[in-house]
Amino acid sequence: MGQYHYIVNIDKREYLNAHQMGDGIKLMEFGMSGDGGAMTGLALLLACSNGRGGGDFSLRGNVTPEVEKAVKLVGSWAGDRIAIVGDYAEEDDLPHGLPDARYIYMLCTRGKDAHERWANWQERMDDCQDAPGCEWMQDIKAGDLYADVSPSLRLLLTAGEGVTYTKEQYGYSRKWGTA
Repeated sequence: MGQYHYIVNIDKREYLNAHQMGDGIKLMEFGMSGDGGAMTGLALLLACSNGRGGGDFSLRGNVTPEVEKAVKLVGSWAGDRIAIVGDYAEEDDLPHGLPDARYIYMLCTRGKDAHERWANWQERMDDCQDAPGCEWMQDIKAGDLYADVSPSLRLLLTAGEGVTYTKEQYGYSRKWGTA
């Protein structure tokens, strides 16, 4: 099957879900993407000097309040600790002083909203109560969940670059310049 990944901002407790950007979630499925996919989203998140020259990201046409709010994401990850964390993560994958990579991945769990994700997480913790290697799960709280910035990035890329995203069974597909 392969390992599934999230692009995670450890400092802001946010993540980018490649499926939500029209890519696969295996490392090389999204690692080789462009044209409105996860790597384009990551570029927007890391762009610390956007808006100062030709070729930078800008909005076109009518801008909704949701898009105006999403614009604040551009450059918001610049300087933060970022990692690509997979579901096969192990305790010592990240350098000393950072949270356990397994813990981070699980805080980016799937679900429609934080409440659903938290309910699913509680079930997993209940199943794991006394299992060896699950001690790290016991201190997790609902407020620990990471926020998915992917929907906001889709809004930005649709408004600014004309990318059209179509909801599909496991995520989204996309077309560049058709909005």
